[in-house]
Order: sequence, then structure tokens, then C-alpha cells
Amino acid sequence: MPRNAKPEDDAALKARQAEWQRQREEDARALSGTRRKLYTAFGIWKVCPAKLCQRQRACRGDAERCMIERWHPLAPPDLKAFLGKVFDGVRDGLEWQEAIAAAEASMAEHLRREQEAAVDRLDPLIPADAGIQGRAATSRHPQQPGPAQAGPGMSGATVHPRAPRIRGL
Repeated sequence: MPRNAKPEDDAALKARQAEWQRQREEDARALSGTRRKLYTAFGIWKVCPAKLCQRQRACRGDAERCMIERWHPLAPPDLKAFLGKVFDGVRDGLEWQEAIAAAEASMAEHLRREQEAAVDRLDPLIPADAGIQGRAATSRHPQQPGPAQAGPGMSGATVHPRAPRIRGL
């Protein structure tokens, strides 16, 4: 502490530090709670070795450890990117539905650019001004039908038509 510091400055500094520490702990608790809800919704508790999580069928353990040991290895990269974009939108002030729509649009644009890049790599002899549809039409490979929409937040998921149920005796 500097020699010329006043006692009231020292008390104000300690109060600011205590407030900052309290806010940091509160933010960590909120983040941990949000992660637990996310892990519960995605069923990560099913692969958790903690008996409490198994009994309550929900994430009840250490959310940080669960994120490192279970969430990152099990969640597909597209899902992590989608959720990251949704959370970024919410943090920027969007409502949940708006953030989900913006994330879906961003992911669709990314997928479109990826497909164009893949077509460019696979068919270098087709002129670039033909567009992705023209390239697919002149390609040696038939174009696959795109996946059907499954609902909000599930763009890109394939919906299979329901077949008749057959019951055996």
C-alpha cells in the first residue's frame, strides 16, 4: 500500500474488490446453472459416472468437469457452433427466438459456402459462373435431395416418413 494513501481510499478499494469478487462468484454460479440445464436437456447425465446424476436423471455434479470430460467429446461440432451463435445473440441483446433464427441463418449460410467450396474442389472444369445449381446439373454425380425441416432449432435434421407399424405375434 502506498504511504500517501488515505484510509478512506483503502476502504473504498476494499469495497470495490469485495463487490467485484461477489459479482464474479454470482456469474460463475449462473453459468454453472445454465450449463447444468443444457447438459440435462441433452442427456449428458446418462454417461456421467456420478451416481447423484444417475439417480436424479439430471446434471447435478461439477459443470466445469462435465463440460471438459463429457460435453466436448460427445457434442458434435455443428451443435456447439450453433449454441455458441445463439448465446452470442442473446448476449448481444436479442430475444431467444431471434437469436435462434439468426444462428440458423448463419449456419445455413456457412453450410452453403462449404458446399460451394466442396463443389469447386470436386469439379474444377465447370465454369465458376455456372453457379452451384449449374455445377450440380453438369456434375457426374447426381444431386442428392436436401433434408426436410424438422422444426425450430432443428434445421438440417432429416425427417423420415412414418412407415406402417407391423406387429408380430
